[in-house]
Amino acid sequence: MSPLGSPSCVLSSSRQFLSTSINELYIKLCEYQDQCQSLRFMNAEKKYDFLISKMPEIHSRLSQKHIASFLGIETTYLSKIIANYKNEN
Repeated sequence: MSPLGSPSCVLSSSRQFLSTSINELYIKLCEYQDQCQSLRFMNAEKKYDFLISKMPEIHSRLSQKHIASFLGIETTYLSKIIANYKNEN
């Protein structure tokens, strides 16, 4: 007998692991799709708020130019959004 058990036991646990992994992946994919759909219909301020809530360290990792590009706005408008965001919080 192998140290892992019988071949059918190993096969059964592999199927269970695979099934669980596929289910988790499907759930994550659905969550991602919902986020993408939501982002499509948000204005720039809401997108910025969403981005900051998910990745608060984003300002230290990316330039305002790149953040503005992601949001689909000019850097000057992003500066106004950031100033308003800081005043509100």
